[in-house]
Amino acid sequence: SNVICNWDDHNVVNIIKELGLSNKVTRLSCYGNNENTDLSLKAINVKQTSSAIPRWEAKFDSKWWGEFSLETILTGKHNIANIAQTLGCIGSLMECQAIPEINVKTVLNTLKKFKSVKRRLEHIGSINGRDVYEDFAHHPTAVSMIIDNFKTSFPSRRLVVAFEPKNATARRNIFESDYSKELSKADVVLLGSCPIDFRIPEAERMSTERISKSIGKKSHSFSKNDEILEWLRCNSRDGDIIIFMSSGSFSGIQHKTISVLKTS
Repeated sequence: SNVICNWDDHNVVNIIKELGLSNKVTRLSCYGNNENTDLSLKAINVKQTSSAIPRWEAKFDSKWWGEFSLETILTGKHNIANIAQTLGCIGSLMECQAIPEINVKTVLNTLKKFKSVKRRLEHIGSINGRDVYEDFAHHPTAVSMIIDNFKTSFPSRRLVVAFEPKNATARRNIFESDYSKELSKADVVLLGSCPIDFRIPEAERMSTERISKSIGKKSHSFSKNDEILEWLRCNSRDGDIIIFMSSGSFSGIQHKTISVLKTS
């Protein structure tokens, strides 16, 4: 079968069972929660390194290649799950002879060379012991995953998260409590300005001030994004990881940070 299913997702499993396809699909355990699958994640090891680019090692077991390990810069459980699904797709296509059999070493070497895409945990630069990153994360789930990723990759470093509520959903207050919960996992939270969308009734607009107050003293909200640069110049310190999260441009301040920190 060419239907690839994450057997760790209860919603997917329920749908497949309702359709009576449980034994006719390729099962993947993308998070290591199931044994009875065609491919399963067995373990994740974070490679401790002085590099600003973290590396994770994922160990898999599969019906096509047996046990194998992959070291990658695509860190975070969500990226490891994406890799598992890619591997499962290749294995399934080999099994139904849609593609020739591929040696697992060839697959792993190709994945190891993949450098991801722009604005996905992109390392902008390093200055005075600080590392600056940018990510497209713009909804609470993505914010949570990125923070967890950095906390796991660099457990001893202070994580400073700058967040800009830019898209239509983020500019509404529907997810305010979720943003507060997930952003509070960071050591410092810097909330950029929220553009006023007059199409959204005032009572339904997001308030970064409310989010900041909910998080507490480690959070700061700003009426202008450039004010975040001044905060970083005065308050960032050696060892900080600074990550800008936005689906928009963040007024380009993420690309000005390195030069600003030179004077701090």
